Amino acid sequence: MTATTQPNGMFRLPSSTVRLARALVRDARRRGTREDSRVEDAARTPLPEDSGS
Repeated sequence: MTATTQPNGMFRLPSSTVRLARALVRDARRRGTREDSRVEDAARTPLPEDSGS
C-alpha cells in the first residue's frame, strides 16, 4: 500500500486503495474468511464521498 504523509504526521491512503481494500474485505466475508488486518484497517478509512454531501 502506498500512503502519503500529511503535515500533522498522519498517513492518508489514496481513495483507490481504500476502495480496493473494501472490495477485498467484502469478498473475504462472502467466502467466509478474513482479510489481513492491515487490509481491514485500510477498508475502514473514511473517504470524502462517504460523508454523503
